[in-house]
Amino acid sequence: MQNKFSKFVNDDKCTYKHAKGTSANPSKEFHNYHEILLFVGGKTTFLSEEKRIPLSPYQIVIIPKETYHQFINITDEEYHRCVFSFYDIPEFEELITKCMSGNRVIEASKEQEQLFRKMNETVDSDRSDKEKQIVMQALLALVLSEVAHDHSAVKEGSEPNEITSKSIEIINENLGNRLSIEDISKKLNVSVSTLTQTFKKDMNISVYQYILRKKLIMARQKIQDGESATTAAMLCGFNDYSSFYKQYKKMFGVMPSERTARFK
Repeated sequence: MQNKFSKFVNDDKCTYKHAKGTSANPSKEFHNYHEILLFVGGKTTFLSEEKRIPLSPYQIVIIPKETYHQFINITDEEYHRCVFSFYDIPEFEELITKCMSGNRVIEASKEQEQLFRKMNETVDSDRSDKEKQIVMQALLALVLSEVAHDHSAVKEGSEPNEITSKSIEIINENLGNRLSIEDISKKLNVSVSTLTQTFKKDMNISVYQYILRKKLIMARQKIQDGESATTAAMLCGFNDYSSFYKQYKKMFGVMPSERTARFK
């Protein structure tokens, strides 16, 4: 049996990770970069707003930036994956737009598997860091091209409860407004306890945390688009700037006035 390991190649645009074993620092439900993950083995389920999909070896998981997702039910140290994480690289803009249109799971083709194997060989080679970075970006471009032109059927999974689905719709439609759990429960004509318990069971996150993180993502985008931090906070329904500041720094690792940390 192979021991737990984690190997990286990275630059300021992209990171490649080949790892086996559960992470000591699990991924956040939202992050500010895209991911294309090849699931190699182990036991885990991919969870998004739309689906819960148990993964099988050699499936590819496509995760656009700032979309809700989790890998859950990881029960052993055999969780084995290869992951390209990357930002909106201008040279790859067309391919990224085609590939990263939504969370989904597809079967990896032989060509796609081979590209990940080539990247693993590069990680383990004695090439210089600069050479590895060049190969990483070249192989990322090829992976994006393969996925962009892949018409394989998207893997189906179980859908969340109707209460959860409708609450997500309400939240996404009202991110710029003040929105409480009580407001959502009234719109759905269910009790607060029914809403919170159902949502937590389906999404593996509380309604409160889901709303908060969605609002922070929205505020971050407004700041990047040129709004001041105070204006962004107000437009996203935060009346208390001090609370917004603390939550923003906790989620992104920087103050609202700063550029978000890379691969946070």
